[in-house]
Amino acid sequence: MMRDRPDGATLRRLADAAVERGEDPALVTRAIAIAEREAASGTAPVEAIRARLARRYGDAPIETLLARLAAEIRAGACDAAGPTQAELRRLLWDITLLKLAESNPDYLAAARAVPI
Repeated sequence: MMRDRPDGATLRRLADAAVERGEDPALVTRAIAIAEREAASGTAPVEAIRARLARRYGDAPIETLLARLAAEIRAGACDAAGPTQAELRRLLWDITLLKLAESNPDYLAAARAVPI
């Protein structure tokens, strides 16, 4: 699965249970915000990555495609500089950006504000 665990629905249930136990309100608020951002974005971000992976490996569920990507990386496909490495780096970076947009958009915004 491309999204981090727990998924948004589970995270929301955990946050609700944490409220009942009187846990840290800031933590609960962050968990609920992540769940809401994931629900708002729906399946579009995951499908966008799945489509890119499908162009590379053929049509399959995202889990299968991510396993193929991981196997390719473990096999050394990214080790040598060139178009394959550049393509895989772009893909991994885009996955990271999509995850940050849902899990920590404040960090993402701050990181983008820092010149490289």
